[in-house]
Amino acid sequence: MIAAYATVITGVVVLGVVFVVTELRLRAQGYTRKVPPKQPPPPAPTPWSTGPRLQTQPSITIRGGARVGGSNASVPLVELYIDSQWGHIQGPLLPDVWIDRAKVTNVRRVGAVIGSGIRFESSTGEYDGVVFWTFNFKRVLSAFAACGCPVEVEAT
Repeated sequence: MIAAYATVITGVVVLGVVFVVTELRLRAQGYTRKVPPKQPPPPAPTPWSTGPRLQTQPSITIRGGARVGGSNASVPLVELYIDSQWGHIQGPLLPDVWIDRAKVTNVRRVGAVIGSGIRFESSTGEYDGVVFWTFNFKRVLSAFAACGCPVEVEAT
């Protein structure tokens, strides 16, 4: 019985350490717990509708995880939709995040204790609290580059 308690306590301590170290590493890379401004959901696609909406072509959908403000959803619970005007992150327990591509000044990789993520930089800092977790960050960066978004390429 004592061994079971010791195992549980060890697991909790390890998860706590991973969380704290990940938080510190992300903050060193510009992440804040800031929640992005709410964007209206895209209207039904009609010829006369305006506002944010995802284009059907060309668009890319990638599964992963996300961290928005203080909320986190693990891989593969989140979907990132990308087109030439908008990025949309949607997942359980997370607020919907609409990323206005015109406001994004850079998309770059950020490292965590376990895995990597993609961070969206803007001149206003409104996406500083958004990280998309992925095991294939090169695919995500390539998708943003294909849609015309400025992407920070790592030196090899």
